[in-house]
Amino acid sequence: MLSNLSTRGEIVEDGEHLIGGFVLAGEGARRLLIRGLGPGLAEFIPIEELVTDPALAVFYGREKIAENDDWSFGTASVEIAELGNSLGAFPLSSGSLDADSLFLGT
Repeated sequence: MLSNLSTRGEIVEDGEHLIGGFVLAGEGARRLLIRGLGPGLAEFIPIEELVTDPALAVFYGREKIAENDDWSFGTASVEIAELGNSLGAFPLSSGSLDADSLFLGT
C-alpha cells in the first residue's frame, strides 16, 4: 500500500499549471489526501522558488471531482490535518495558503 508520493515541478510564469496523474486500481473506495503545497515547503526550499498561493483541482477524465484553495478554510480542515498526521505528512500551519483536498477515490 502506497501512503506517500511526492513530485516537484517548475512553474515559470503566472497562469501556468503543473499537472500530475495517478491511477487507482482495485475494489472499493479509498480516502485520498492530495496536497498542492507552496508556503508549507518554506523550511525545505528557498522561498523565492515557491508558488505563494497554490490551488488544487482533481479531475476524473474531464470531470472535476475535488478542489481546494487555502486548505484550513475548508469544511474538511480538521479531517485533512488528522489524515495527514496519520500518514506521516508534515503538518501545515492553520491559515497557510497551501491547498489540500480530501476525497473518496474509487
